[in-house]
Amino acid sequence: MSNKEITVEMVEKAGLIPEDLDLIRDTLGRAPNITELYIFSAIWRDDIKYPGIRGLIQPLYETGASLLSSGDETMMFADAGDKVLCLSADGLYYCDKAEGSGSYSAGLISRTDSDIAATGAIPVARLYSLHLGDINENKEKSSTRDIVHDIGVGSSILGIPVAGGESFFDQSNNSRQAFNCITVGIADKKRDETTRDIIGKGDRIYFAGIAADICKCDNATDSSITRIHGNCREKLLQGAVTDISGSGICTNISGIGKGSISGALAEMSCKAKTGIRFDLDSTRLNDNIIEPYEAICSPMPGSILVAVEKGKEDMCEDIFKKWGLDFTTAGEFTGDDSLQVYYNKELLADIPVLSFYRESGKKKEAPEIKAPEYIKDIEKYSVDNIPEPDDLREIASKMVNNPNNASKKCIYRNYDIIGGFKNISEFKDTDSGIIDLKGSEKALFLTCDSNSRYGQADPDTGSLITVAEAARNIICSGGKPVAMACCLNTGNRYDAEARWQLAGAAKGIAEASRKFGIPVAYSTVNCLKKKPSDNDPAVMFPSAVIAMTGIIEKKNRVMTMGFKRKGAMIYLIGRSNNDISSSEYLVSCHDTEYSPLPFIDSDHEYELHNVVRDLISKDLVDSAHDISRGGLFITMIESCMSNDLGFDITSDAEIRRDAFLFGESQSRIVISVDPEHETEFLDFMIEKNFPFSTLGHVTKGELRVDDISYGFIKDIKAIYETTLEKYKERD
Repeated sequence: MSNKEITVEMVEKAGLIPEDLDLIRDTLGRAPNITELYIFSAIWRDDIKYPGIRGLIQPLYETGASLLSSGDETMMFADAGDKVLCLSADGLYYCDKAEGSGSYSAGLISRTDSDIAATGAIPVARLYSLHLGDINENKEKSSTRDIVHDIGVGSSILGIPVAGGESFFDQSNNSRQAFNCITVGIADKKRDETTRDIIGKGDRIYFAGIAADICKCDNATDSSITRIHGNCREKLLQGAVTDISGSGICTNISGIGKGSISGALAEMSCKAKTGIRFDLDSTRLNDNIIEPYEAICSPMPGSILVAVEKGKEDMCEDIFKKWGLDFTTAGEFTGDDSLQVYYNKELLADIPVLSFYRESGKKKEAPEIKAPEYIKDIEKYSVDNIPEPDDLREIASKMVNNPNNASKKCIYRNYDIIGGFKNISEFKDTDSGIIDLKGSEKALFLTCDSNSRYGQADPDTGSLITVAEAARNIICSGGKPVAMACCLNTGNRYDAEARWQLAGAAKGIAEASRKFGIPVAYSTVNCLKKKPSDNDPAVMFPSAVIAMTGIIEKKNRVMTMGFKRKGAMIYLIGRSNNDISSSEYLVSCHDTEYSPLPFIDSDHEYELHNVVRDLISKDLVDSAHDISRGGLFITMIESCMSNDLGFDITSDAEIRRDAFLFGESQSRIVISVDPEHETEFLDFMIEKNFPFSTLGHVTKGELRVDDISYGFIKDIKAIYETTLEKYKERD
């Protein structure tokens, strides 16, 4: 192995800091060589594996008592009756993606799908989260177009429908837009469990995927060494993974995602509790273009490592040939405690990977965390200092024209929303996406939620609110939440304030999981790799992206959000509060950046879930739609659009009218009731002793609040559905 001394410059080029070099020395018991340095850098690219990070999010791993093992400690199965569900998630910041690496989002999408297939489950749907910059700025507008197109290309290659998602525009995301992909899989409860057999010494490891070259960019740690491959052939890889995982020959499958070959090998070795010898020659490396230590750090989307039981290699190779994949024997399990990498028969790296992983997240001293300075500004906020506008019709117009409130159709129409499974939500106006489970009366609910402003105000309770909102979406659609995955996006992991945000978010999600009985089946961390500067600090709006799945027993019992008939009564389930904190209204109409969270009581929230679920199961409501971003007014117009109806409502005299219409106080759902069922509905609500109030009634098409006309739904609908398109088209 090379004994060339590692310099500070080499450490920084690898995307690490000098303190990381000390951690590596402690692990190896000696100084690393250049290849070993880059292997650690590649493994730590997956932030959840960086020392100290796992400890910060440990509460998430303590919520899954009801989950079933998938053979991977980071991915668990959730019980859904005769089926089991699993989720995989990943994320990236586009500022960390170098020029020439446009295929990386496709690789990220492919990796989450492959993670699902490796458990023996079938990927059935995806959810996307996009946090983009201020769309009023030309640079960010152009970036939005490019990113949506890039994701659309990656989305269309595997025939898996995009069943839902969320997007958020804010200047805090300028130049550092975030993308998260969550894939949902499903399997029979009596699935084949052969991918969890004990790996034996001498079991072979295959390197397989799409034929490609490896290109070189300046910084291997920013996912910029990218395999250029035919995205249209990703489906072949998916088919091979599904066949292998259910064949009885495979002991482990690992996708080569952002952690690169190094991360895949380390993960495989950790699961097997044994060392690996890997021959880098198997990657067909052209060392005239790229150095071996750089190749070992390449993300290589479209490629996998497959561990095969000794003596069953021919069966595995037949599957690769069936699907037309390139493959080669790349290594074997050694039975010792080291990851050894060879190239041209020369030992390039020798790392005690098992001891490294046992210590991951257990630094001798817990990493420093501290609250950001802006928390002091939040504490100064008072709603009494915010003037109430005289003309709320003008405010309503601004809210409908706000890209965060308006329809996202011009984004999601770029994605494959049909795929190989019927996406029922394409044809129904529901609060969550719905995937038809063929051959079953059941349907699968999916939803994705995030609110960076809530995360900024208080990562702990803010992430709890995000879980609550996701659960309400499934409840309002008539389903029961089953499990969730979380993607924690935050600032640079070396920053104490960013770590404070991360720890708080994990704590809040874990609390919500226990309160609402919805286990965390998968979690991942996506830290900003871009180094902080005076103009671009490490602390940013953190976002806890929650992807949640649910089940409905009878797919013909799906509840929709749309009002059904003129004359139906409109009720608010829950209570209004004099609260405009952290609302879209407060930021966009009053330019107030710092404020506390909107009100939430988690006990009250959980009771709301049960009440509305019972109302739907008893056929006492015509529609249900939860109140979230944009407040009651946006919820009301969304409820009107599917049937071009209107409303006539009266505000609550005890609170501010702007808070009533545009505040985002939690634990509220708008329902409509057929007059024929109103008596039964009222009796039920009185018996439950849960707060509710009469808002008004459904009209033919005019929107009225306190006897003042706010226009007609056809005009409002036209604005709502084209607002984002117009933003994208502006010069």
